[in-house]
Amino acid sequence: MKNRLVLRTTVLAVLCAGLIASRARGADEQVAPELATRGKVATERRLPPKVFAYVSVPSVAELKSRWGKTQFGRLLDDRALAEFRLELSKQIATASEEVDRNLGMPLEDLLAIPSGEVTFAVVRPAADKLAVLALLDFGGSRSEVDKLLEKAEAALKERQAERTTSEFEGTRIVTHVFPVAGGADSQEEDAPDDRSRVSYFLKDTHLVVASDVAALERDESDVAALEAVLARWDGRHEQTFAENEHHRYIQGRCTSQGGAAVAAWFLDPVGLLTTALTAGSEADFQTAMVLGFLPALGLDNLKAIGGTMELATPEFDSVSRTFIYVDQPTSGVLNVFQFPARDLTPPAWVSAQVASYSAGNWDIQRAYDAIEKLVDSISQTPGTFKQLVDNVPNQPGAPNVHPKTDFIDQLTGRFHVVSDFVDPDDFETGRMLVALDLKDAAKMKGVLATLAKTEGFPGESREFGGETIYEIEQPNPATGEAIRMAFGVAQGHLMFTSNVTQLEQVLRQDRDRQPLAESPAYKKVSAHFPEKVSMLSYSRDAVAVQGAYKALRSGQFAEFLPAIDFTKLPPFEDLQKYLSESGSYTVPDKNGALFVDFTLKAERN
Repeated sequence: MKNRLVLRTTVLAVLCAGLIASRARGADEQVAPELATRGKVATERRLPPKVFAYVSVPSVAELKSRWGKTQFGRLLDDRALAEFRLELSKQIATASEEVDRNLGMPLEDLLAIPSGEVTFAVVRPAADKLAVLALLDFGGSRSEVDKLLEKAEAALKERQAERTTSEFEGTRIVTHVFPVAGGADSQEEDAPDDRSRVSYFLKDTHLVVASDVAALERDESDVAALEAVLARWDGRHEQTFAENEHHRYIQGRCTSQGGAAVAAWFLDPVGLLTTALTAGSEADFQTAMVLGFLPALGLDNLKAIGGTMELATPEFDSVSRTFIYVDQPTSGVLNVFQFPARDLTPPAWVSAQVASYSAGNWDIQRAYDAIEKLVDSISQTPGTFKQLVDNVPNQPGAPNVHPKTDFIDQLTGRFHVVSDFVDPDDFETGRMLVALDLKDAAKMKGVLATLAKTEGFPGESREFGGETIYEIEQPNPATGEAIRMAFGVAQGHLMFTSNVTQLEQVLRQDRDRQPLAESPAYKKVSAHFPEKVSMLSYSRDAVAVQGAYKALRSGQFAEFLPAIDFTKLPPFEDLQKYLSESGSYTVPDKNGALFVDFTLKAERN
């Protein structure tokens, strides 16, 4: 049920977003995208240096233009979707009417307002203050913005918000302070003013809005944030977010040569947590405990996470890059997640018929040592973790298997995850197999045999293809029918699968099934992988979504979305030409790790 809910929400969101973007595109598609940013000051140069969260679209016009050139953008304009577009337009029209009633303009006109840069950020304009900022470059839509502000002012007045104005460097700042919950009498005379606030100003072609952060002491952080932006309006200030060393490094690693990102983002999770816990008041005991654990766990070395998104590039239909910036050397929890780069070519037993394939190289010994040190440091008694692990085989009814020597020490750290479908037309026939590379397959076979002999073992064993398969029957959460999960040693790996037939397929070593590494489709994707990577993945997008799409079109999810008739979707074969292969990889860096996710251009367009 949960998987179905996720599926229908995702499909509806993507279709609606795509259709809305397609409709809104016509309003400004005649404006050259580069005009949206020509001569403009980048928002990162207008923000104060301390930014904890940041999401920016440098040019909405460019984003819309690039979106229209992607496979999904062209798919939504395909004539095959005409009937479904009409169906979906009815729902959008209803939403537009609601927006029109509340804001005084149709949804399509509202979406057409942004043309230049749009940015959201959480900033600290001064010590112990946090504010949320939104900066919108509305281009030539000033009249529409004035209408929205007039409507908003009227709504705030109805809510009895207190309106004040101030001026900073020649620009008027409007502030609305909301009444105290429960009435003015509930505010103690000597208590700090903890009413929530929102402020904004208009300058050039920009609307800039700031709000205090809920649950923190209100101290005009919204106005301070707006003043910090105005002080940097010309982009010449020496102290701006653009000079943040972590942000600059991340953007440098996540921007392709000659590429132009349609979106960029940044997050300082530890800084945000620390400031949120201490802003507006002295740290209490619990806060001090949390802050004290950060360096103990090694999390203070996690400096930032950020990335970019590019669309319709010369090489890719889309490509996103994410960088995790970590000060070296790492310690604590961060040592659990160490993935050295190596050649991760899929082994011969992985078939070209997979829907997706992933592989990684985990430094499992270092991870184990890191966990041991953490447990010992928390308990403040050296040897605590070792004693716990050594006692596992001695527990009543436990098998005589040592977690460290019999299991962890037998793993190389390389792993594989394979998914496919018994019937590609039926997404409920999906199977998944996880394989862990072994140092000593024979020893692991002995460990599994010992486990199977333990009293209360929930499965049964049988021979197949010269190997032992251990099966456990479980109900399928989607259908309620019984499925047989299985595990065993095969091809030098410890394998776990959601469906025993997948393990049997590996053991049969069918010679008529082409290995994934030799398939033309995989070679197209792997050509973009570095020689050595920490992790990689590959997906045949058409196979991955075929069953779910056909289930959606058949009306299988009608109970969740009764207002939309998905039976009006065209046959999957009409849209399959827009789907291609995608891949991703991770590589280590002197300052952390880079994650790259891309989709190839479909050849059948």
